[in-house]
Amino acid sequence: MAISLPFFDSLFIYFYTSDLQRRGCIRTAFEFARLLYSLEPWTDPHGSLLHLDQLAIKANMAQWLVDVYDAFNKNRQGTETDARLDPSLLPGWRYSHALALHVLERNESDHVRSTMALTEAIQDFPTIVPLLADKLEISLTPAVRSHPECRIEVDARSLSKVDGVLHLLSHLYAQRSSGIWKDHAKWFSETVISTFNPSVSSHTHTSTPPPPPPPSVVVSPTLWRRRKAFCDLVDSSEDIIWSFYRHVLVLEAQSRQLLGFVPQDVMKEKGLSCDPLPPRQAVTRYDETFFEGIEDRGGGARRSKTRRERELDRRRLAQMIPDAGFRHQLEVGLFFFFVFFLSFFCLLPWISFCKQAKVRMTVWVGRGEGVKKKMRF
Repeated sequence: MAISLPFFDSLFIYFYTSDLQRRGCIRTAFEFARLLYSLEPWTDPHGSLLHLDQLAIKANMAQWLVDVYDAFNKNRQGTETDARLDPSLLPGWRYSHALALHVLERNESDHVRSTMALTEAIQDFPTIVPLLADKLEISLTPAVRSHPECRIEVDARSLSKVDGVLHLLSHLYAQRSSGIWKDHAKWFSETVISTFNPSVSSHTHTSTPPPPPPPSVVVSPTLWRRRKAFCDLVDSSEDIIWSFYRHVLVLEAQSRQLLGFVPQDVMKEKGLSCDPLPPRQAVTRYDETFFEGIEDRGGGARRSKTRRERELDRRRLAQMIPDAGFRHQLEVGLFFFFVFFLSFFCLLPWISFCKQAKVRMTVWVGRGEGVKKKMRF
């Protein structure tokens, strides 16, 4: 898998999943992202779950997203343990789950379940609210804008590791999923208002019960249980954080403004052109032993050739050019050609300096003659 990593990164994620989305092949992109997730569902090193939360809605696979979300949610609340990465803990999946329920309820007059799911998503991850509202051109009340959890961060310099990852995923979800929320902007706006201000209910036309208390009024431990589980997941697994950073760096052309949330020590890690940040658990046979004995490996000073190597080079040249006279003339010509170019590049700065000095002297003399003429008159 490690040696085939560039193939999966460039072919499946970038050139297929991302390119297929731009070309409008949403269902195909969804299937490739789901296939990529099945290759490594424990840590998801390719970040395919960050594609699936919005591709499922676009591909009319809302029921699939609800089934996956409910399955992981049930496993987490039960006694059985699942080593796979739980997508129901991700902020984007929390919002997309509520939207998927709302889409499935489009033929119903009551949206109790979807509204409650969106309310809980807002309470668990309010960092997405202002970002998504700006994308949807929704005017938020001053109470929502001034909430500490709704502050928009542009980088992670003043944030902890967990908060930096949370804001990174919030920006990424709002950037990609704004299109699937445009037809549901009114429902989103009404739910945000009722969540942060329960005295203003926008659900009087349905049998929807009052939403739970907003985080600005009362914070219940049960409401923040999912948020705490997400923080524990990020804080306990460096591989999962690494997969989020890889997802942003591999798709740098689409997420260039999010690089401020990637730590500098991660940016300095060595990588390939097609995979700028290989997974931490990657194992490759291209190590120091594999490259042992190779002269130039892309860095460091190159050692001088031995006498035996120089003699071997002369023999190879004699085999290529049997005529000794022509070979001698060619070697002399190449020598003088190299000396000429070396001298030219060494003298080029002096030539440029002399030209500038001549122009300056001409301007000074011209000014002096002008002053003298002016003094004569």
